[in-house]
Amino acid sequence: APEDNPSLGLRGLRFLFSRPDIFLPHLRAILRASAYGKLSILFPMVADVFDLRQALNFLQQARNGLRREGLPFDEHVRVGIMVEIPSAARELEYMLPLIDFVSIGTNDLTQFLFAVDRGNSNVFRWYRQCHPVILRIIRDICTLVDSMPGKQVSICGELAGSRRALPLLLGAGVRHFSMSPFRVPRLQDSVPNYTIPECERLLDEVLATCDTEIAIMQFLAKRGIVS
Repeated sequence: APEDNPSLGLRGLRFLFSRPDIFLPHLRAILRASAYGKLSILFPMVADVFDLRQALNFLQQARNGLRREGLPFDEHVRVGIMVEIPSAARELEYMLPLIDFVSIGTNDLTQFLFAVDRGNSNVFRWYRQCHPVILRIIRDICTLVDSMPGKQVSICGELAGSRRALPLLLGAGVRHFSMSPFRVPRLQDSVPNYTIPECERLLDEVLATCDTEIAIMQFLAKRGIVS
């Protein structure tokens, strides 16, 4: 059905919960494919522990069905969540014990955090991906994930492919990036220019002196860090 604001509507995991006839066969297909190569399952639009447990219950149903039918699959498929809803970032410490990895979805995280529909040109100037608030959340997530052995964090979205944001993200603790293929060579060329301690000091200085995204852009430009 049409929705007034589909960005806040029935999408991602919410849609899949409403359509188990789609969700379960989809999970079964992924698990069956895992018998032929390594893969991971990433649940989108997870809001809290309750959502995650529901999703894991569906996954267990899919596993049980394949076992009953004697169909092979990888019993140790890695499971993760997309952290793109602010509530998930706040509740991550309770979800991490149940999963193997997280991916920080910066596009939707920014959209939801600043209450900005990124498809609406009237409010796009409030869509601030490199804002101090976003950087602090990313650093907090990386610190939390790093404190739990065996867990991994990655980042995706426009910010992940930003050459300007690269040293800040490295300073926050990000080590795995997902981006459009055409952006990869540009970031690969930039990575050797930095050391992790330099990036950590840069982020500390940025967060101590900048309170807006514009201030961060000006700070980086003065140091010759450009997009």
